[in-house]
Amino acid sequence: MGAHTLMKKFLVFAVLALTANWASAAQQFTVSGTIDSVQDASGQKTSGGTFDAVIKYDSSKQPTMSTGSFGTVTGWYSSITSVTYHVRDASGNQILSQDVLATSSGTTGFVYDVTVAKQTSSSQVLQWILYNSSDGTLNYAMIAFDDSTMKLFSSLSDYPDISMLRGHSGTFSFNSKDSSHSLQGSGTITSVSFGSDSDGDGISDDMDSCPHSDLSPTVVINGHDSGVKNTLQPDGCTLVDMFGGDTSSSNVAHVTNQMRKDGLISGRDKGAIQSAAGGSR
Repeated sequence: MGAHTLMKKFLVFAVLALTANWASAAQQFTVSGTIDSVQDASGQKTSGGTFDAVIKYDSSKQPTMSTGSFGTVTGWYSSITSVTYHVRDASGNQILSQDVLATSSGTTGFVYDVTVAKQTSSSQVLQWILYNSSDGTLNYAMIAFDDSTMKLFSSLSDYPDISMLRGHSGTFSFNSKDSSHSLQGSGTITSVSFGSDSDGDGISDDMDSCPHSDLSPTVVINGHDSGVKNTLQPDGCTLVDMFGGDTSSSNVAHVTNQMRKDGLISGRDKGAIQSAAGGSR
């Protein structure tokens, strides 16, 4: 779904948020799952891979309620502070890392964010939508849940209780476009977690096997840069984390051999990392 189509669909019950006074300490939750498709500027589509997204929000906002053809709709405008997400391909390589912020940094475009709760006689829907084109780029992220068992929220008058999302699946869609690239895609949410993200890798601490990851761009061993990309794995650990702090040549050889068997690195990558552990690039 294109960004403009998305806006037309939801402007029926939304107002634009051009400026806002954000809470100093927003709450947050994390969604993760599998990528259904990603499309680049040329129209080339790929499938497979994973994503994670951290949604930060201010639950103190007052709701606006209305009733129409969609049923009862409640919107909490200017309630989202940011959506930070990462997209990886089927091999675990990160292909996109994006911060969509609910602040206006330019003179063109606009910022729009809303948390939406809808209820009909047969289902409940929750959506977090953040769209920012203020700096000349075109970025949006949408996290959506739809439940026919009516268990997503207990009241339309209060900001959704995030703990109610545990165990639910949903969808995630994104668009990231500027002068140098264009990617848009969607995925299926398979996991929802809550709490802080100490290392800022997009995976909350309660779901992160390495909550204090080494997020350096490449694998550096004892001060020697191997040049190998330090990829983040779905469990929240990077390649460097997997050495467990032991960067001796013997341990690096053992761990990289296992990485190669698991398909996390190539044979060439393994040789480069082992060479770095031995004191050369």
